Amino acid sequence: MYRSGKKAYKVMFIKEMRQENIKFTKKDFQILIPLIKQSKKIIIIALIIAVISSTFNLVPIIVQKTIIDDLILKGNEMGLIIFSILLIIVFIMQWVITYIKTRSIRNVSQKIVFNLRSVVFNRILSLSLKQTNETKKGELLSVVMNDVNVLSSSVASGIIVFFTDIITLIGLTLVMIFLDVILTLIALSISFIIVFSSRRYRKKVRGTWLKERESVAQINSNVEEALSGIRVVKALAVESKKENEFLQLNKKNFDITMKGTQLSASFSALISMLTTLLIVFVIFIGGILFYFGNISLGDFIIFYLYTTLFIQPIKGLSGIYTTFQIAVIAVKHITKYLEKPNDIPEPENPIPLPIPFNGRVEYKDVSFSYTNEPFIENLNFIINSGEQIGIVGEMGAGKTTLIKLINRLYDVTAGSILLDGIDVRDLSKKELRETIAVVSQDTTIFADTVKNNLLFGNPEATDEQIIQAAKLSHAHKFIQTLPKGYDTVLGDMGTGLSGGQKQLLAYTRLILAKPKIAILDEATSNLDSYTENLIQENMKKVLIGCTTIIVAHRFATIQDVERLILIDNGSIKAVGSHEEIYKNNKFYRDLYDIQSSKFSSRDIK
Repeated sequence: MYRSGKKAYKVMFIKEMRQENIKFTKKDFQILIPLIKQSKKIIIIALIIAVISSTFNLVPIIVQKTIIDDLILKGNEMGLIIFSILLIIVFIMQWVITYIKTRSIRNVSQKIVFNLRSVVFNRILSLSLKQTNETKKGELLSVVMNDVNVLSSSVASGIIVFFTDIITLIGLTLVMIFLDVILTLIALSISFIIVFSSRRYRKKVRGTWLKERESVAQINSNVEEALSGIRVVKALAVESKKENEFLQLNKKNFDITMKGTQLSASFSALISMLTTLLIVFVIFIGGILFYFGNISLGDFIIFYLYTTLFIQPIKGLSGIYTTFQIAVIAVKHITKYLEKPNDIPEPENPIPLPIPFNGRVEYKDVSFSYTNEPFIENLNFIINSGEQIGIVGEMGAGKTTLIKLINRLYDVTAGSILLDGIDVRDLSKKELRETIAVVSQDTTIFADTVKNNLLFGNPEATDEQIIQAAKLSHAHKFIQTLPKGYDTVLGDMGTGLSGGQKQLLAYTRLILAKPKIAILDEATSNLDSYTENLIQENMKKVLIGCTTIIVAHRFATIQDVERLILIDNGSIKAVGSHEEIYKNNKFYRDLYDIQSSKFSSRDIK
């Protein structure tokens, strides 16, 4: 999922970059306003420092003019010593101001990254399960990381550098005009040629740049695929096949990169030639003017120095358009998620659960669909307070869908689900989900310590409570074998733990949570029969008074529940005890007998 998402995101980014008319609308700018307001003070400070830095860059050259015209040429040795020391002080101050400017720009950038990334991440967490399932995980990750970084760099560096370059150009132009109008016009003329050449170069290199990004995306996808499927690659002995695939993609990237390098080298040579041409013209015309006494030697030298300084902001401004163009795409990606309506909305005035909460669950005329086709229609049943029921049926019958509707991972399309008579849509999602504990077949383990993973069940639990819960779930024994026990840092998604060990940790979370409603969705599928029986015995004690819903494919695990609900194609086919349904429902009887015969044949073997 992640690999395909990341690849899809990159392809989408590249396609959008190929569009010729990418515009930054007022609506897109809205998300930046609160961020700019939050960082208003440091942005203003950064701009002021940037203006001071740009202005201060002019000072050393002016000092050098005085040294040449008024000191060196007139033989003023004492003045030369004093001004030389002054020049050293000016350079030190220039270094300090440059350092402060760089720090302030970086500070603005990171502040915006921090705030924007938090906003985007919180918004993604608030999306419904349906919305996250419909979106590639790699795309979500790229929005949080890549787009936020691109946008922050453009806002901080782009805007501040843009104003800095503009101020620098204005200051340099005014000083150069004051020194000599003719030389200034020559400098401006060649600078316009540099800007024009830069625009033409960007158009030529754009296609190569996009192709290079495409090839990099393909390489990343290939590497991710090979690494994540390394077991399969080795098991099937297809290393040579994957090596050849990578070699072809790497060769393609090399060829494209070299073409881009050739274009870049050509452009650099052109800019170098134009820059040299500008300097030659300044030296030639300035030399003539100096020869005829129209300008002083100091004016001639500082004009030359200002000319070299003049070229830098010209180059910087020529690349601003591309920077902001990429930023526009990043903004559009981010706003797509920030503006996406949540299809599992929080109630405006949530109703608190009654005290005491009994845990009665009622499905009332419930209908639901994943697509336009109805999946569940007009379903009605009640789970009494403290009752243990089992939900059985074939794969895809709708068992897991029913329990996902209770804690609003999905919302019903019609009807309602009531907890102690209150519609779940009228409860705050936080309170609703804190009331319900779920143990599923696929247990999520985070890259953190065992203890912190268990605290998801109850963040306030003490060490003693954690150990006691782990003993009840039979997780304590294997946790003690880990290098640092409960302080052992687990791998991503619980790498290094077996499926059964993950489920034992999930049971420990459930025990710590002390829920009023417990949902066990294939919660013992990865456990051996001996451990499963031990846990079931302990769960009978732990879940006394707790409304418990058990979803299982193995009928043997739910024969002791008070009632069974047989589901098929989103509809209830039968309700009753195991004996009652087995006697009266042929579909259930056939499923049970087929499964029983399979287990019996395994036992005989």
